[in-house]
Amino acid sequence: MASGRWGGVRPSSHDFSTGYFFQEKTAEQLLAQSNLRLALLYTTGGAIAALGLLETYRKNTNDHTKANADINATLKNQEHQTKVLKEQIRQFDENAFKERKAERRERYTKAVEQLGDEKAPVRMGGVYTLVGLVDEWLEEENLSEAERLKEGQVIINNLCAYIRNPYKSGLFLYDTEYKEKYWKMLKKISQL
Repeated sequence: MASGRWGGVRPSSHDFSTGYFFQEKTAEQLLAQSNLRLALLYTTGGAIAALGLLETYRKNTNDHTKANADINATLKNQEHQTKVLKEQIRQFDENAFKERKAERRERYTKAVEQLGDEKAPVRMGGVYTLVGLVDEWLEEENLSEAERLKEGQVIINNLCAYIRNPYKSGLFLYDTEYKEKYWKMLKKISQL
């Protein structure tokens, strides 16, 4: 062997021709060579496995972070939708109450007009309508108790004024057929 740039030992053409590299190796050399190969394989496999685990951990961490962000975004969206829905329900209830209130005012006006009619059945219908309106106002959940009582009291005051004027009502004085209904109605009103 000649010395050269390979650390002082360089194969020569003579080494190849004599079979220096192809000589049979002893069992110890083969075992050492096999153990070295196994160690290199284990080390390489362990490094690959460690890199795989690190990459899996990174992906799982990213997925976990993304999932948490998605959950938080969904929760915020759900909170927003809940607020919007509550506001829509409030507006719907408010509009429904306004419509009920307007409808009751219309019925009240018509019932008061009926009290001045010439025909006793029409006047009696007006009385029944007013009593029904009192009940509706007293059961209204969108008003405070004081407001409910105030609305009902306005109607009761009109009924009482109508009753106090026997010539306009004509129910008690002229129509005996309605006398019994009149007293029942008066009892019902006085129980409120």
